[in-house]
Amino acid sequence: MKFSSLRRSLFDKRDIFSIQRFTLIGTTIFLGKLVLLLIAYFFDESAYNIFNKAYYTASILILFGTFGFNFAVTRIKISPVYLFASVFANVLAALVILSLISHPFSAPFEIISVFLYSFFSCLAGIYVFRLLFSGRYIDYTKLTFAFAVFHLLIIPAVLILKMNIFFALAASGLLWLLSCYPFFKNEKNTEKNLFDLYKVGGAAFIINSAVPFALVADKYIVNNYFPVDAANAYTFAWGLTAPLFYIGNLIERIIYSSEDMNPEKMLKKSLLLLFFLILIYVSALISAVIFLPGLLPSSVDRLLLKDIFLFMVGGYSLYVLFHFPLNGYLFKFLAVGKQKRIAVIYFIFLVLLVLVIISAGAMEIKDYKFLLAAIWGVIFTLLGIKTIIIFAGNKKEKDGKWEMENG
Repeated sequence: MKFSSLRRSLFDKRDIFSIQRFTLIGTTIFLGKLVLLLIAYFFDESAYNIFNKAYYTASILILFGTFGFNFAVTRIKISPVYLFASVFANVLAALVILSLISHPFSAPFEIISVFLYSFFSCLAGIYVFRLLFSGRYIDYTKLTFAFAVFHLLIIPAVLILKMNIFFALAASGLLWLLSCYPFFKNEKNTEKNLFDLYKVGGAAFIINSAVPFALVADKYIVNNYFPVDAANAYTFAWGLTAPLFYIGNLIERIIYSSEDMNPEKMLKKSLLLLFFLILIYVSALISAVIFLPGLLPSSVDRLLLKDIFLFMVGGYSLYVLFHFPLNGYLFKFLAVGKQKRIAVIYFIFLVLLVLVIISAGAMEIKDYKFLLAAIWGVIFTLLGIKTIIIFAGNKKEKDGKWEMENG
């Protein structure tokens, strides 16, 4: 893959890596984060805390409520009625289990509002993702922008109209689902493939949840077992490193939006583009941390932060470079059988990771290098397994398009 080829792609509107598509899809990834940041500026401490509790509780319900169905509906046909019922059951089950564990809310109105927001968001998210996967990235961008606008409206609804935060959140989810309706109102599927829906969706859910779970695990450990100065420095270092994952996710979504392209050529091009983006971001950030320490907050030990960040950013840069292009390649182009095999192995590692977290408390781990090495050991092992399974088997070229032998 030559740099000149990548440069031509950026300025060719028909190419999946064109600046137009890159900008539109990239903007949608950061819109949701921007809305959450703006809400923090407008709400007082109490209201912002209430919103966070509602929003992040719903985020957990959405993760389990969706259950990989956004990928499944791109592979199988399913009646909207059965899809809606399955999502409803998933969100309800997740809410019941979460309530038994932590009791996030006590008022019935609050519980119902969070449930409805999660249910509406799951359904809208599944269908909007299908637009992206089918190459309709303009429609995807419009609906994702609508998501940001409806959530932004929560601010005047609460501050000016004095609307309850829980009601406003549920209303924003409903408005987003209604904005998606014109794109899917002519859905005619009547198939009752519930088994396939959960089988394919479950595989995608496990594959796409294993690494995020690992990335949450280390923050859980440092904030429970590390000294305060080390925990703050580690968490802030992660905050500086996390945008690498947003950049990688951008490349993955661009791959999902591709329509008719040689997948191997696409994979090489995505790796090259992601390499340059990572290089630019990491170079700028390292320069700022080393030469402009005054930009860092005074509440964090700057020397400790620098040490942790310089160690952390190298490993995660390498991981991001390969994980996201391969993940896009896997779910966009390869047979479902490969996803199932990866999911089985990932599930085993998820169980092992839970044991690692429990052991961390018993061992009182306080060395950030040891902790990062353990987390990297998990995610790079998963990445290696995924890479081997992806490229195992025979590739066949037929009618000008690449096909993978079913796993």
